[in-house]
Amino acid sequence: MTYVPVGIDEDNNLPPAARQALAQSDELSNTFVELDGLTLDARRFGVAADGVADDTAALRACSAAASSAAVAASRPVTILLPAGPMRVTGAIGTLASNGRYEIPSRVRWIGRGRGVTEFRPEGSGYSLFTRKGGASAPLLGVEFAHFDIRGDGYTQPGAYNPEFGKGIFGQYFLGAWFHDLGIFNTLATGLGVDFLAGGSIIERVWAEGCGRGYTGNFEGNIGASGIGIGTRGSWTAREDLVVRDCIAINNKNNGLFDEDQFMPNKAPAFGTRYVNCLAIGNRIGFASKESNSRFIACEAYGNSQWGAAVGDAARFEGGSYSRNGDPADAVSYGDGIVVRRHEGDLYGEPTFSGSVLVEGNARSGLRYEFRSATAKMSPLSGIVARRNGQSGVLFVASPTSLAMPRVYLGSIVTEDNGQFLVSNRRAGVTFTGTASIAEIHALGGTYRDTGGGTQERAIHVVGSSVAVGGGEVQGNVISGHTLQAIRFENTASEANVLVRGNDGLRSEARGVATIPDGNMTVTVAHGLFKTPTDIVATPRGTATPLAVDTVNANTFRVTRSPLTAGALDVNWRAAV
Repeated sequence: MTYVPVGIDEDNNLPPAARQALAQSDELSNTFVELDGLTLDARRFGVAADGVADDTAALRACSAAASSAAVAASRPVTILLPAGPMRVTGAIGTLASNGRYEIPSRVRWIGRGRGVTEFRPEGSGYSLFTRKGGASAPLLGVEFAHFDIRGDGYTQPGAYNPEFGKGIFGQYFLGAWFHDLGIFNTLATGLGVDFLAGGSIIERVWAEGCGRGYTGNFEGNIGASGIGIGTRGSWTAREDLVVRDCIAINNKNNGLFDEDQFMPNKAPAFGTRYVNCLAIGNRIGFASKESNSRFIACEAYGNSQWGAAVGDAARFEGGSYSRNGDPADAVSYGDGIVVRRHEGDLYGEPTFSGSVLVEGNARSGLRYEFRSATAKMSPLSGIVARRNGQSGVLFVASPTSLAMPRVYLGSIVTEDNGQFLVSNRRAGVTFTGTASIAEIHALGGTYRDTGGGTQERAIHVVGSSVAVGGGEVQGNVISGHTLQAIRFENTASEANVLVRGNDGLRSEARGVATIPDGNMTVTVAHGLFKTPTDIVATPRGTATPLAVDTVNANTFRVTRSPLTAGALDVNWRAAV
């Protein structure tokens, strides 16, 4: 039996001499590639990797040897996995005191490459790699790299169980590294990992078709995702997980998912840093449940429900969340990004920077939900919302009896929204589903329709009983076929919001004037300081005809005819 010593650098990339030795060892079954007990060739333990022989026992023996060597040396030990498909019928790992085979610490499972080394688990009642660790005994320095897991052989004889049929699952990691992996068609989540710290990294993981065993309505934490991550172990000084260059396609639930575990008396999660990740064709592309995660240059499109659904303090830097949802089901779903705001500033507020694109979604580009009366809001900026089905940005309250706080709209861009909605509620920004809004402040945004005539107005407040306490729409660019700065279905709110100085659109002033009892006229000071070219006066609660005349740079006169009994309130709007 021949042993060929090789060296492995920190990235587990083999030098040319080692690669040559590996090539030779593939041809000579009794030649193995090892180094001083810190690198074990899985074939020495009987791993056939021919897709026929059951490699479960051999892989377990290899894991036990690697674990013992790692403990003895207090250093990581690498298992070199062979090329070819490894048939597996039970969990792989080292036998633990609980009678289960679990992932051991300081063991690195390294294949020959994606599409070359494959695990093919089959049967039911287990997941390929698993361990439920704890804060007092975390998994140290584990690594999984350069292989595929194909879960087509998993079977589900009973009801869906999120514990079984995963690719890799574990809890409490320090310095874990998952990279260059493909995980396909598992019954449950492909890669499920909780509480990663100490510089843990997930990169270049392709998860496709995972969660195929789930058939329910996705209420609760049911997994069935491509990559699923639990945050806020708060058992270390910081949570510093990075997920980068990952792809999640056609997974049953979420493409990439993280959630705060809400552990009692622990600090809030610092969340996950997603960098340059892609989610296509999932139910939800990215889902972050109160994990305060950061999304940098990520993309989600073609997802059936939402591109991204996040909690209070998520941060988006660039990226695109576009073409999500089905226009036929845009009443319920179909948003690029959904943000859910909860209690005050406990977690902070969502932020957008670097021109986050939300384009061509079935319902709205950004759906911003207020779910607490104490929720607060800083100016919304950094969003570019184009050609979405209903609105570029949609503000809602949940429940609808909830009052919205002050809402601030800053340097956002809304363009050509209202593509799929045939109604008069197509706007750059829409407010709906609320009892009242404290104030609306829209300053420095761009609202335009470039020719289709679908984005009829910049801002629309839906609901004939929704009261707006105050605010301003000022200093925006409102151009093209967007012909109105703001529309109130409850016209009593018009006088409370100042509309002035919007480039490209006529300046508007609104208010309520009263013709006193016994009088036929009232003179209105419009405050535009220019002679209005368009004045509309409408009686409130009556059909009394009104006429407008004597118009100048400061005032105009409203006359009722004939004279009717009592005072008459008049809604008016003047524009230059």
